[in-house]
Amino acid sequence: SFTALCVTAVKSGCFINVECKTENVGFHGQQSLLECIIRTTKDVHDPIIRVVSWKKLASPKDEDGLPLVAFVKGKLEKKPGYRFADPSWDEKNMNVSLLIAKTSVADEGLYNCMVITDSGDDKAVTTLKVQDGLQDLAQEVEIQPETSPAPLPTFTPTWGGS
Repeated sequence: SFTALCVTAVKSGCFINVECKTENVGFHGQQSLLECIIRTTKDVHDPIIRVVSWKKLASPKDEDGLPLVAFVKGKLEKKPGYRFADPSWDEKNMNVSLLIAKTSVADEGLYNCMVITDSGDDKAVTTLKVQDGLQDLAQEVEIQPETSPAPLPTFTPTWGGS
């Protein structure tokens, strides 16, 4: 379990803030994005990220959570189906958004994003709401294989004429 402390020698307070969109909406069977970025105070330039941890929380009081993506000591570990939204993410990238590859109803709930940098640390909680419905129907229609239309039947009139 991670314990995040803000330790600064010169000033009180943290130099970084993790800012997440409060509520994210995903659709069953599609990708979902949980948007989070790191903001720094004007005193901090180019912080180096030491740790990023994304966890799914069982409840608002859940301290541990289920680890989904973790970047620790230069190594990235991720549960299948979860990754940073930016495929080329590295320890200088302030976009720490989480991408869920194929959203299911079980993905609905609270998520914790914790960040530790060389300039301080912070964490934020965000919510994912999963919807089912017309989006799924539209996707099913698009997925059906394209086939050439069947030839139209030829019509021969049965009454006289030339």
